[in-house]
Amino acid sequence: MTVDNMKFENEFEVPVIDVAGIQSPDLKSISEQIAKASEEWGYLQIVNHGVDPSLMERTEKVYREFFHFPAEMNQNS
Repeated sequence: MTVDNMKFENEFEVPVIDVAGIQSPDLKSISEQIAKASEEWGYLQIVNHGVDPSLMERTEKVYREFFHFPAEMNQNS
């Protein structure tokens, strides 16, 4: 289990947390890394989570459609 950083053009580094070992004794370490990234960044990327890519694509499509609505419609949902 490792934490890496991604570099973007604007030089932000987003924490990347590998959760492949979440079913092992690494759980405490992974939890601490997620907490730290959340507290310091408010954002992180999780890899090796096992979520089916097609489910992720469908979920992304739904949230993009939702956020395409005018703000007043989103607030009533």
